[in-house]
Amino acid sequence: MIKLFGSIPRARILALLFGRQGHQLYQREIMFETGLSLQTVQRELTNLVDLGIVKKHEMNARFYY
Repeated sequence: MIKLFGSIPRARILALLFGRQGHQLYQREIMFETGLSLQTVQRELTNLVDLGIVKKHEMNARFYY
């Protein structure tokens, strides 16, 4: 999966999100579940949203993916 998506953090985030289809997670949940820093999670999620792989929406001052 790392070769396909280019980075270990991106692969971890995608595995988490696709492993929990139907559930929305916010940035800090993703950070805690993957063990990545918040900055890394934010950067990778921005890239994934820009590529159209992941969708983002805001609710109660949190961004969900």
